[in-house]
Amino acid sequence: MKRSRKILVVDEDPLTRELLKKTLEEENYDVETVSGGVAALNKSREDVLPDLIITDSVMPGMDELQLVKTLKAGEHTKRIKIVLCSVKTSLADIKRGLAAGADQYIAKPFEPHDMVARVNKLLSEQATGSASKTDGSPTEWAGSKESWMDFRMGVTDMGDDRRQHPRLEFHCPVRVEGLKGIQKVTDMSVGGIFVENEQASTLKKGQTLHLNIKLPTEYEPITIKAEVANVRDRGIGLKFVDLTQSHQQAIRVCFDAFKGTIPLR
Repeated sequence: MKRSRKILVVDEDPLTRELLKKTLEEENYDVETVSGGVAALNKSREDVLPDLIITDSVMPGMDELQLVKTLKAGEHTKRIKIVLCSVKTSLADIKRGLAAGADQYIAKPFEPHDMVARVNKLLSEQATGSASKTDGSPTEWAGSKESWMDFRMGVTDMGDDRRQHPRLEFHCPVRVEGLKGIQKVTDMSVGGIFVENEQASTLKKGQTLHLNIKLPTEYEPITIKAEVANVRDRGIGLKFVDLTQSHQQAIRVCFDAFKGTIPLR
């Protein structure tokens, strides 16, 4: 009989451990929980290794980076998939986590369905021995962690920005309903984006449409609703509408992660 995939949850908060255990067991995963990094290492040395570990960034006995590095350095544990689930959401924290060897970085608080989707994705890749491939589909940006930091940005002078929402000069890929191919976001705020587009556009101000956008801090592209705010020669301004709580969080995490970085020259 085929065994259930085993997941180890490492978090000092008992409520978070219980939430993840319940959520993942509903997906037929075999879930164990521990409260600290040392206990996690002991569990990872048992006869039946976990297939995936979800670990918090604040733990007694050993921090998350030590745990990740130790697991990835071990001959028998280096193939375990690791998800860092953290309240630390700065760009520096994300980069440190990925550099240590984490396969995913998820901000707290998280949506349970988002965690399930990412876990399913990682374990599917582990089972097939391959990462996602680019095939031209809207999910083609859902590849390995190396793609997360491909897109950099510059920062406007926030103090002089009189708009409703401060904006970033920010580059990431997006598909816009009604336009062919992948476009490039050049500006972003928590309220909307500006999309560079040299095609003759039939989009009209006030028109609502859907975007499929790959934020560098998100593993999967997200699909959101937007309204055309303006159409210019160099591109299209789009205002987010009817955002779900999880999408609001994803946009805020991305904005906050990049707003303090140094502009590219």
